[in-house]
Amino acid sequence: MSQLPPPNFSRSELPEHKHQRILLAALQNGHPVEVAGKVEHIHTVSAQRAGGRIDMVVYLSGDPTPIDAPLVSLQKQPE
Repeated sequence: MSQLPPPNFSRSELPEHKHQRILLAALQNGHPVEVAGKVEHIHTVSAQRAGGRIDMVVYLSGDPTPIDAPLVSLQKQPE
């Protein structure tokens, strides 16, 4: 019987993984996001395996249309 290697729970520093963590934090904290120049709030985040990567889809409050996570960014704070 072969044993699986122990799971690696260290954080990935790949830009797409950082972006996914930022979007999850925006959902948890109610932070506004921007999509196509409009300010919105995240309602739901869905993540699933897609080959060797994680594919994330975002749903905005009041809109049932799925949006690819790379198209969503945090709203910039005024300086």
